[in-house]
Amino acid sequence: EAPYRHPVRYRGASGIISEVDAMKIARSAQELGAGRIHVDSAIDPSVGFSELVKVGEILEEGSLISTVHAVDRDSAEEAEQRLIEAITVESLHPMGAEPLIIEVLPK
Repeated sequence: EAPYRHPVRYRGASGIISEVDAMKIARSAQELGAGRIHVDSAIDPSVGFSELVKVGEILEEGSLISTVHAVDRDSAEEAEQRLIEAITVESLHPMGAEPLIIEVLPK
């Protein structure tokens, strides 16, 4: 288990996850030490991400995006920033969108 666990919370208007850039997340995990940067680099299996959100999930203010497992606070905060940049959240109510229900008919 990594010595430092850092929950990453969503800070923004409610929305739906439209994209998760897996390559950016993989590179961030690599920089935490979960993968080799050079042939002789050591791998730390205790670092990385857990509880990562998926495309289609709805996020609200304070929702958990993921938990960063790191060796220290500084590397966890750097990974948090890269993780936030890797996730695209779209509005639940796009401007100009037609309502799904126009009228409810009586029985």
